[in-house]
Amino acid sequence: MTEREKMQNRKLYDANDRSLCADRVRAKELCHAYNQLWPSDEAGKREILRRLLAKTGEDFCVTAPFWCDYGYNIRLGEHFYANHNLVILDCAAVTFGDHVFVAPNCGFYTAGHPIDAARRELVHDAGGGGQPEGAAAGEHHGVHGLDHVLGRSEEHTSELQS
Repeated sequence: MTEREKMQNRKLYDANDRSLCADRVRAKELCHAYNQLWPSDEAGKREILRRLLAKTGEDFCVTAPFWCDYGYNIRLGEHFYANHNLVILDCAAVTFGDHVFVAPNCGFYTAGHPIDAARRELVHDAGGGGQPEGAAAGEHHGVHGLDHVLGRSEEHTSELQS
């Protein structure tokens, strides 16, 4: 199993794996390009986000600046809107349903590290990494400004409500 497969299956993985590092660089470069576009360049913004993200609806808007780790674990539903300063650490799936509004300065963090010190040191000695958990916002929900959503396993993901 590759480190990416481990990561996406919420298993302990090595974040310093060469392939994962390359994936993060690709995502950061696309985010940087996105954040440099003129606000009026709707076509350019849509093109970059469609290259970066796993799925988008037809109607979506992400107001720059926007940052993510990989992009390929992020899915946007229809009528999605995110205001300024959205950060998504998408080591695991981050899924937004239809009609979701994300206020400014929000973050969704699926990166995780072992709580047990001995296990955490093993991960650190192996080069870093963690054990990610997915996060989701169901349909017709809002996320308030300055909210930070920590990843949860799919079995325990609760929908965010305004």
